[in-house]
Amino acid sequence: MSQITLFTDSRVPCPQRLLLTIHELGLQIKDIREVDISKFEHKRPEILELNPFGAVPFIRDETYDPPLMLAESRAIARYLAQAYGSKDVSASLLPDPNDIVAIAKFEEAASIELTSFDAVANQLVFEELFKPYVLSDYPHSKNRDLI
Repeated sequence: MSQITLFTDSRVPCPQRLLLTIHELGLQIKDIREVDISKFEHKRPEILELNPFGAVPFIRDETYDPPLMLAESRAIARYLAQAYGSKDVSASLLPDPNDIVAIAKFEEAASIELTSFDAVANQLVFEELFKPYVLSDYPHSKNRDLI
């Protein structure tokens, strides 16, 4: 089992990307802490102390001293693949570091995911998860005319 604590809101795309990577690696995570961003839990002082960016997902890997704190799902996914993935290039989630064409195609696919899929997925999450909250009668909905 790894010494990783994952802080996440598994309902949204970036954390789901990371959960998929963890699943594909067969990685056992020490602790998964759900952080409900619709309740602004990611802005609580105890979270901001760990991750000043105030975003999820992020990890704390206690394999290192001091522990590695890492944010941004793509960076975390690549880190996990390198640190905990197969050393056999044919079974790795990352391209062979000696194959420039494989690296180029990997980067191309990563760019397509970032620019084409992610923008649409995040828009859908906003419509389904955040817009109803913002437009509701909650005290936080004072900006509902802006949407």
